Amino acid sequence: MGSYAMRPRHLLIALPLLAGCSFTESALTKACEAEIKSRLRSPSTYERVELLVDAVEISVAAWKSKEEDRLAGRSPDGDLTEEDKKLIDLAATVLSAGDSNPTLFIKFYSYDAANAYGTPVRGVSKCEYISNDGEKGDISRQWLLVDGETHAEWLLSAIHKLK
Repeated sequence: MGSYAMRPRHLLIALPLLAGCSFTESALTKACEAEIKSRLRSPSTYERVELLVDAVEISVAAWKSKEEDRLAGRSPDGDLTEEDKKLIDLAATVLSAGDSNPTLFIKFYSYDAANAYGTPVRGVSKCEYISNDGEKGDISRQWLLVDGETHAEWLLSAIHKLK
C-alpha cells in the first residue's frame, strides 16, 4: 500500500516536465538548422547546445527599410541595384497582402561542430525570417537569413574567397 501512495507523486512531478517538452521542431527551426549545417565543414557533427528565440511583429515599412539597408551594405558603392529594388518591392507586396503585420523571427543557435581538423568547436549563428503566418507555413529558403546572409549570398561570398 505504501508504494501505491508514491506513484501519484511521481506522476505529478513528471507531468509538468512533459508539458514543457516539444516533441516536434518548428519548420523554421528545422530550416535554420539545415542552413547552418550546409555551411559547416562537417555538418554531420552538428549538435545544438542552446536555442534562444525572439519574435517581433514589425510593419512592412520597417522590414522594407531594414532589407534595403542590408542589401545596400553588401553593394560596393552602397546603392541598390534595380533588381534588388524590384525584389524588395515584390516581397513587401506579398507581406502587405496578409491580414496582419509580418513577424520577424530571430533565433540564436549555439552549437558544437568539428572543424577541418576534427576538433569540436563551439559556434553561434543568428537566423532571421519574416513571416505572415508565424512558423506554420513553408519556409522559403531565399528569404532565410543566417548570420546576415541568404544561402545565395553565402555561396557568392564563398566563391569570392576562393579567388
